[in-house]
Amino acid sequence: MFLVFRCAVGDCTLEDGTPAILALTTGFGWIYGVVYILTMMLVTFGIFNLIMATFVDNAISAARRNEVTRMKSRLLDTDRQTQKTSQLVHKLWKRQQENLPEDERSSRFEGISVVNCLIEKDVFEETLNDMEVQHLLEDLDIAEEDRMGLFDVLDADGGGTLQLFELITGVLKLRGEPRRSDIVQVGLIVRCLQEKLDGYVMSMEGQMESLLSKLQ
Repeated sequence: MFLVFRCAVGDCTLEDGTPAILALTTGFGWIYGVVYILTMMLVTFGIFNLIMATFVDNAISAARRNEVTRMKSRLLDTDRQTQKTSQLVHKLWKRQQENLPEDERSSRFEGISVVNCLIEKDVFEETLNDMEVQHLLEDLDIAEEDRMGLFDVLDADGGGTLQLFELITGVLKLRGEPRRSDIVQVGLIVRCLQEKLDGYVMSMEGQMESLLSKLQ
């Protein structure tokens, strides 16, 4: 049994150093040698790999849970979120002020100047090319693939300009990995709008019928 254990862990030799498989096939024939080979293949490629796969799967699952916990902690850190978002807004505001005529520029980042600031698309994309802004977006947990066409995503009303409150709202929504709740929320909003639109259509049809009857 000790020899079987040694063979299972890869040291299948006799006391004089000769391989046990040779003594087995010489003394009992190749049938026992084939059984030995199949047994070693089952142990080495089957049981050991199964144990290793189970260990790796548990390690990956634990790492995924740790990543979810870490991301949740980052998303709930409101102080960090406020700081990074403020820095991003200031970068965009400053670049927009540089593109305005000198008599329309504001030197102070506060109050009405910030609320009424409209970020143009070329200014936004030019600012996004700044490495410091890229680091801010990374710190805000916005995936790199989501930064392509980010202006069109944030410009919800399609006005061609981006107000700072639209920027803040959109950035906060983009943080983290996409969740199933995001898709469900969109579906529920669309369904609500569809029901309201159907109600408006029925109301309009009723009014049209009433007008036609009066005209007749």
